[in-house]
Amino acid sequence: MVQTELKELTAADVSSYLGDVDLKTVTIPADTAAYQEAAAVLAAVQDPAKLHTSTGESGEGASALQDDLVDTPRADVFGGAQMLRLDVRREALARLATPAAMLELLSKNEHERGSPLQQQFEQTLRGKMPPLAKQSITELEASLQISIWLEQLALGNVPRPDEVRRVLGVERFVQPFRRLAGDHFAGRVNELDELRLFVGILPPETLTARVRGQVSRLLSVKPKAILNLFGPGGVGKSALVARFFLDHIKQPDRERVPFAYIDFDSPFINIRDLSSVVGEMHRQLRLQFPQLPATLPPMQSAESVRKNLSSILEQIATAAQQPFLVVLDTFEEVQYGGEAQALPLFDLLQAMQKEWPFLRVLVSGRLPIQSLTLNGVKPVPLELEGVDEPAAVAILDRAGVAPELARTLIKQVGRVPLSLRLAAAVVAKQGAAKDGVKDLDTTSYLFFSVSDEVIQGQLYERILEHLHSPALEKLAHPGLVLRTLNADVIFEVLNEPCELHLTEPDQAAALYDALAKETALVSIEADGGLKHRPDVRRTMLKLLVEKSPRKARDIRHRAIEYYSKKTGPSALAEELYHRLMLGEKLYARAEDLRNRDVRISLGPSLPEMPVSAQLFLSGQGYEVSPEVLKEASDEQLEEHAAASARERMTYGPSGWSSALQQISSLRYRGGDSPLYLEAARLRLLGNELGPLFELLDEGIKYAIAAQNTARALDLICLKAWGLEKAGRDADLARTLPYLARTAERCGRELARVQLFAQQYRLCKRRGDESAAHLALESLAQLLLTLGSKDLLDIAPVLIDVMPALAIGHGDAVRHLQSLLVAALTKSISSQNVVRIFQPGWRFPEPLLDSEQGDGSPIVIAKTVDDAIRAWAIPLPYVLGEWVDA
Repeated sequence: MVQTELKELTAADVSSYLGDVDLKTVTIPADTAAYQEAAAVLAAVQDPAKLHTSTGESGEGASALQDDLVDTPRADVFGGAQMLRLDVRREALARLATPAAMLELLSKNEHERGSPLQQQFEQTLRGKMPPLAKQSITELEASLQISIWLEQLALGNVPRPDEVRRVLGVERFVQPFRRLAGDHFAGRVNELDELRLFVGILPPETLTARVRGQVSRLLSVKPKAILNLFGPGGVGKSALVARFFLDHIKQPDRERVPFAYIDFDSPFINIRDLSSVVGEMHRQLRLQFPQLPATLPPMQSAESVRKNLSSILEQIATAAQQPFLVVLDTFEEVQYGGEAQALPLFDLLQAMQKEWPFLRVLVSGRLPIQSLTLNGVKPVPLELEGVDEPAAVAILDRAGVAPELARTLIKQVGRVPLSLRLAAAVVAKQGAAKDGVKDLDTTSYLFFSVSDEVIQGQLYERILEHLHSPALEKLAHPGLVLRTLNADVIFEVLNEPCELHLTEPDQAAALYDALAKETALVSIEADGGLKHRPDVRRTMLKLLVEKSPRKARDIRHRAIEYYSKKTGPSALAEELYHRLMLGEKLYARAEDLRNRDVRISLGPSLPEMPVSAQLFLSGQGYEVSPEVLKEASDEQLEEHAAASARERMTYGPSGWSSALQQISSLRYRGGDSPLYLEAARLRLLGNELGPLFELLDEGIKYAIAAQNTARALDLICLKAWGLEKAGRDADLARTLPYLARTAERCGRELARVQLFAQQYRLCKRRGDESAAHLALESLAQLLLTLGSKDLLDIAPVLIDVMPALAIGHGDAVRHLQSLLVAALTKSISSQNVVRIFQPGWRFPEPLLDSEQGDGSPIVIAKTVDDAIRAWAIPLPYVLGEWVDA
């Protein structure tokens, strides 16, 4: 085909195309133009009929501008009910052309010039707009509006809208830090020095730290371990991190540290979706470096996520190799769901630090990191405890306590932040005596000081005693043994045990509203529920229960009955929480307890549960404190290590390594231990076949001796898989009959799937087509009975079997196809990572294309490596999360 040169269209071409359409320029009547110009120099107009033009004419504004006015978004900012459309305003301002002409016209409408936006607009016209860096967020929002209005005039003193947006974005990001730790922040000098030394740019304040800093600066380009800032809720971690951030953000460009602040309490950050983490890093870095690209390439795999982050760091790296600071805040939200889920993120950070040694990672949360490392080096702990006096005064100052009284309260209750906040709340309710809180007992027998917990208990009781009504006091004490309250829970669960005597739901709603105002006790969650403030709850829950033990048990039983009738993970978590608090051993509810949403919900409440409940949950994969594990039996320690290992296995080599290290630290050999199976799986994952079979045979022997047939079957299945992988067909042939008999005794269908699949492959390798055909027939019939959850376990064992099934057993293949598509669709929609398939397992052609429920196509690659970019575990019993389709 011969290409012709493209030419611009002429007016004649356009007229010819449009035919009879008149393309003449629209002329605006002179009187309309005059009223437009009068309105254009005003942020908004309250009464168009009273608008005056440049010549003083009035009375026709409403009719002249009837098509040009729109409602203002905020009358308090704009100062009027209506404003000129943007396109009309720009054209009118262009006709006026100069700030002098605009200012002259403003004098005609003095009555419309009182709004904040109007005043800032006039200051801008006079060339007195403050530098963007010195403007508040409100002023920046006004400057952005003004810069949009005046953009086409290209006035030298008016910044471009994009520049205002960038500064405004930074200020909005920084504003929460200023609220937490602005000018009122005081104290924590030593801890701030530790953080400054960690980054290595700002000089520390103390002499000792300055000496250390000289050495640190010389080593600043070398990798550093994670700095782990941790401490209980309310101790001031967030304020310290905020102050640290502000100190670095306000530095000149050459000393300003690139940063990324990742808050895992945000609903937009998902530790299982690294693209959300890297996307947030990119958003924040663009605020700091406008030259970065506006968008990132799609992140559909772990490798694409790594490449995107690598590209970002490459662009912000400077010749001086300025540190790049990554802060992972509220990290306990990750830990509640299991630290193992953070392994992919730390693998990514580790790879980045090898390439850019100046990467610095600060992790802040309530709990110390237990198992995560950076380049094999354990985190450096920085524990926060009670504050120094300046910080204590600052806490009370924020609560409205005068400096003189603040010093008195500090002497009375100490420097624990929770005690200080409770004391301030008591003083606000009942006033203060000469020595602080009235009649507070801070000494015990022989004048020894009482514990902080006892002081906090007394203060808490004072708050309860001074609630605004008797009904409210009854509701809070002991109603707050519940983790969350709403009007329905108050009416259905707490009404009788708290003796509230409510007869209508509206009465419960009124009590809810009243309790919501008691901010010293409760906070309002995103779902509208009232939650006992976590920094108060752990200390005070025991007090609530001890004061009214029978009522507390009654409330828990009623809560169980109430939530067991509800649906959804939140209700499930509440039901299980109260069962655990009552001492129930929920062995039959293991699947519910392993639900990710339930784990995240129960995690923060672990410390308030009985030790026996915590130890039970440790065997279900929950992270418990080292102090609790010290009270565990050998059996409980092994169950905890096994559950932890099963979770870590799904996260690749770094997970395998940490799991094996944990298992190896326990002496489990010589009994019926669950660790035989997990240790063998890890050996197989690492292709360490030498010690594998000795380990399996020993575990099988002890499981059979203990009559633990289910565990014996797990070990035999793993041995058969390992023998096939090792190419030991003769030993495999001797093992499969044992697998068949044990599976029959246990009635476990998934083990029989492995049996028939392995029999098929073994017979094919030996050339026994008849036996292979029988094994395939049995396998096909069995596959038709399986559900979507079973795909998790059967996928790896069907290697090299699917093509034969596709040829002779289309019904079984179609059944698997429907399960796979449904499960993948559900998993993708819920943003769950699917980790089920052996790398290289090929689908037969019928599985390449299918349809989702809405008829739209879902395309699956020929290899699962291409379809699912996640760690795949080549085991017959692969463990991990699955979404039931």
